[in-house]
Amino acid sequence: MLSLFSRAAAGRTLSAAAASATSKIVVPVFAATPRVRRLAPIARSFSASAWIRFPAATDPTGKPKKKSAAKKKPVAKKKSAAKKKPAAKKKKAAAKKKPAAKKKKVLTPEQKQKKELTQLRKMALPKPPKGKPANVWTVYLADNVSSGSGVALGDKVKDISAQFKNLSEQDKARLNERAQENAEANKKALTQWIESYPAEVIYMANLARRRLARKLEKKRLTLLHDDRLPKAAPSAYSLFIKSHHDQVSASSPTDAFRQLAQQWKSLSESEKQLFKDSASVDVQKTRQATEDLRAKGKAYWTEKGL
Repeated sequence: MLSLFSRAAAGRTLSAAAASATSKIVVPVFAATPRVRRLAPIARSFSASAWIRFPAATDPTGKPKKKSAAKKKPVAKKKSAAKKKPAAKKKKAAAKKKPAAKKKKVLTPEQKQKKELTQLRKMALPKPPKGKPANVWTVYLADNVSSGSGVALGDKVKDISAQFKNLSEQDKARLNERAQENAEANKKALTQWIESYPAEVIYMANLARRRLARKLEKKRLTLLHDDRLPKAAPSAYSLFIKSHHDQVSASSPTDAFRQLAQQWKSLSESEKQLFKDSASVDVQKTRQATEDLRAKGKAYWTEKGL
C-alpha cells in the first residue's frame, strides 16, 4: 500500500495531467480542507478516475489558483452636450411659410337667407314669460277647465261657456277683480323680464322683429316696450299742438284738432321756424342716442358670436 505522502503526490501529478488534457472542461474548484494528522494511517481504496473528476485547485507549479477578478466593463463616455444648430438652419425654419387659410364656404342665396333668419330670430329674443289670465272669461275658464274627466276638451269648453253666461253679477265682479290683479302682475313680470336685458339688446330685438315681420310677411308685430329706449322726437307741428292745446275751446277732441290745424296753417314762416328749430334739436338728440344703442347692440351680439 502507498503511504499517505506518496498518495498525495500521485494525486497532484494526475490532477495536473487531467487539467492539461481537458482544458475545455470547466471544473468546479474546491478549497482544500485541512487534514487532521492521525497516529496511524487509515487505508482506503483509491482510483485515478475519481481524482480526474475532482482535480485539486492547483496549477502545474503546485500553487493554488487565484480567482480571476471580474473584468470591468468600460465606462461609457458621457454624451457630449447637444451641438447647437447653426443659425442658418434656424433662419430656414423661420422662413417656412404658414399654411394657407381655409377658404370660406360659399353659401347659396337660399342658405344665406336661412342663416339671416336664424340670426334675426336669435336677436329678436324669445317670447316673454306667459302671464296669468287677465280677463273675466279666461279666469273663469282656467278655474273650471281642469274639472271633469273623460270629456273632450271642445265639449268641456262649451259646458263652461254655458255656465259662465248664467253667472251672477257678483260672481263676475269677483272674477273681474282677479283679472285686474293678474294683469298688474303680468305687467310687472314683463317689465322685470325686459329689464333683465341691457337697453341696447331690447333696441336690437325690436329692429329684428320688424325685419322678420317684413321678410315673413307677418301682419301682426309685437314690439317690446322699454322706458329706457329713446322716444321718437316730436315734429314741429306736434310741438305746436302741445303748446296751444289748452288755448282751444271745443266740444270734442276732433273739433279741437281741426282748429289747431287751421292755426298752424295761418302761422308765418318765421313763427313756424321757432318750432322747427326746437324740433331739430330733439331729433338730433334722439338720433345720437339711437346710434349709440345700435353700436352697443352690435358689440353685444358680436361677443355672443352672432
